[in-house]
Amino acid sequence: MIVSEMWLYLSIKRRVSTIKQKIKEWLRIGLNYKHKRAWIDLWQNKIKPFMTLKMMLVFGTVWLVSTGWSWVFIVLGPILDIGWMSKVGLGAQVFFWNPFFSEKLITIPFSIWLYTKILGHSPNIEVSIDERS
Repeated sequence: MIVSEMWLYLSIKRRVSTIKQKIKEWLRIGLNYKHKRAWIDLWQNKIKPFMTLKMMLVFGTVWLVSTGWSWVFIVLGPILDIGWMSKVGLGAQVFFWNPFFSEKLITIPFSIWLYTKILGHSPNIEVSIDERS
């Protein structure tokens, strides 16, 4: 029993030391060109097309429909002295702030879908001048 515990201790110690060495190496080297290029490509091809005013307006509208109503209920419930409105709004916020539920899993895909329905094309597709006319 002692031999197996010693073996387990040494194997864990060896793994931890190799992980520490790799972290030190990564910090010393930093990101190389390939990693920087991958981040730049990710930004330019996947994220930047979504950062438009139209997409932000669509996202804000979808957020108001999906989760913003509960904030309105929380604010208007006490002002209008409607108890059920406050309780429903607070209950929804408890659900939305649950770590196992992410409202973004609903809001982001629905806003992309609505964006494509309104404008007729996906935000990450470049539309040239020739295709518009």
